[in-house]
Amino acid sequence: MLSLRSLALAVVLVTLVGAWPRFGLMWAVLLVDGVGLVLICFPDTIDDLTFGTFTRGAQIDSHTPPWMIAGFGWILMFVMAGALFWSKHTLGR
Repeated sequence: MLSLRSLALAVVLVTLVGAWPRFGLMWAVLLVDGVGLVLICFPDTIDDLTFGTFTRGAQIDSHTPPWMIAGFGWILMFVMAGALFWSKHTLGR
């Protein structure tokens, strides 16, 4: 069975193949999709890093659901892939 982490890695690889001829664009894809992969693979750990910290005098005392953290990672990855392939389509490159 294909896991969501494997699917996320496949999206990153397809996006990198699409950005292949342009070296600077590959770094942008790695940066944005790398953050997305971390959010997808480790949502519980990211929630634990922020739980109990103080911001502007108030303590964060509620957990963020893991599906919201992972969902934001998916949004980042699909926006990057969509922008890359949409620009290639409209610019004719």
